[in-house]
Parts: sequence; structure tokens; C-alpha cells
Amino acid sequence: MNYLFKDGIGCVYLWEGSFPIACEYADRLAEGMKMSLDSFLRRVGSEKYNEFWDSVVKKLLEEKNAYRENIPYFMERLGLDGRAAEILALHFIGMSPEAISLRFGTSLKDIRAEFTKIQDAFSTSGIVVNDSVYTKDPISCYDNDDRD
Repeated sequence: MNYLFKDGIGCVYLWEGSFPIACEYADRLAEGMKMSLDSFLRRVGSEKYNEFWDSVVKKLLEEKNAYRENIPYFMERLGLDGRAAEILALHFIGMSPEAISLRFGTSLKDIRAEFTKIQDAFSTSGIVVNDSVYTKDPISCYDNDDRD
């Protein structure tokens, strides 16, 4: 398990060798464990919190496939194929393009090409993508029954 912080966003990854098993935004994980992000981060690297980190691993393993719930929505709402929809669903839980390329066993270049397709799908869908606004559950912002 490791914690990555990039561009003001922290994610916790669970790895098996070089395969990313699970990922979650650190603030969501802390909130789900009913603690502040600061308290969560203060426990990093301390052996006295081994039991706590075991519970984090358990939580990540229990929820490792929860991202899949959004795949059908992305396929229908954005017209994405299964692969692109899975890439977007993984990205929505915080997984970076680099980790997604490891997960799919493909090059980062191929994953970036998929992200270009995803952006094009957003452009034609009429959904406004604003990366400057963080939304805990962006899927809920769109009415599943409100389709053109």
C-alpha cells in the first residue's frame, strides 16, 4: 500500500507487485473511517498504527470492485465502449493514467489515447467537465433519466 499526492490530491493505492488492486481518494477513505484527513496522514509510516493500516487494507480490498458500478452509466450516457468506460470509472476513484496502464498491461500512450476518446465523448454529450471543481459523487450530478 502507498500514498501518492499530486496536484493537491492524495490517493491511497493497494498493490500486488506492480498491479494496482485498488485505489481511493485519501480524503474519501479518511471520511469513510470517520476521521479527518490530517489524522489519517499523521498515521503514515508509524508502526504503532499497524492495526489501523490493516483495517485500511481490508477496506480497500472489500471495495476494490465498487468502481464497476459506474461502467454501464458511462457506456450509456457517454456512448463509451467497455474499455473506455472502465478507464473512466477507475479514474473517478482516483487511479492515475500511469496506474491504469499497469492495470491494463498496456502503454501509457494507449491509455492517454483512451482519455482523448473520453474527452471527445464528454464534448459531444453536452456534459460540462470542470476539473477545477471537486465533487465527491459526480455521477449523482446527472439525472440518469434525463437523456437527449
